Amino acid sequence: VCGTTLGGAFDNLKNEREAEDCFDKVFTGQKNILATNVSLQLWLSPEIFVRELYRTKPEVLYVGDMQPDAGNTVSIPLEYMERGKVYEVLFRSTVPARDAGRFRLAKATLTFDVPVLGVIGGRVEANIAIESTADEARTLMRTGDVRRVITQAETQRQLLFLQEKRDLLERGQATAKDKNVVAKLLDALVKKFEEQGDQANLNIYRQMRDDYVRQGTITQEMMNRSLAASSKVEGAIAVQEVDDF
Repeated sequence: VCGTTLGGAFDNLKNEREAEDCFDKVFTGQKNILATNVSLQLWLSPEIFVRELYRTKPEVLYVGDMQPDAGNTVSIPLEYMERGKVYEVLFRSTVPARDAGRFRLAKATLTFDVPVLGVIGGRVEANIAIESTADEARTLMRTGDVRRVITQAETQRQLLFLQEKRDLLERGQATAKDKNVVAKLLDALVKKFEEQGDQANLNIYRQMRDDYVRQGTITQEMMNRSLAASSKVEGAIAVQEVDDF
């Protein structure tokens, strides 16, 4: 069972104009809703160990740890889907070593209603399989395009954890261990973006780390900016109103 939905995103609103723009974007999105009562069910092979779940499009959102039921399934409410948007979900799992060949690790079932088309209880199914190979070059080619997505999704999870520690610091309840964890996490974020050559994010986390070293705390404004940035997908298309059928 998944304890939350795949809806929502982080925004950092600094003034009334940005709040109005955010409301307009959400309102336009609501008018563009095509599918309702959308739910994703994943059957997971009992041979794999599942970990965290993310939505990676249309915005990045850390959903939480996957907790399969007795039938090895996880049900995730998506709530709705808008016209003209791509929806993408990423989950992490550990797969036992296997010889070369294909292995089905999951089966995805999407259920939905499309009232404007008179569709109630629509259903689409797809198998999710992986292929084991001894060809290292082929492995790198297959995984290279998702590494940046994984990095961005993981960053949001780390920031949510950092927010918890920041709240303890703010209330004066942080232990020496908590303070050390914050320092190590900020170092890890800086190192991550140094290795990727991502200068924009590197500047953000260097400043956050430097402020923490000097002041022993992290401002909520800095956290808000970082969480909002972690939701954005590169190359995302702005929401536009779409005419009805």
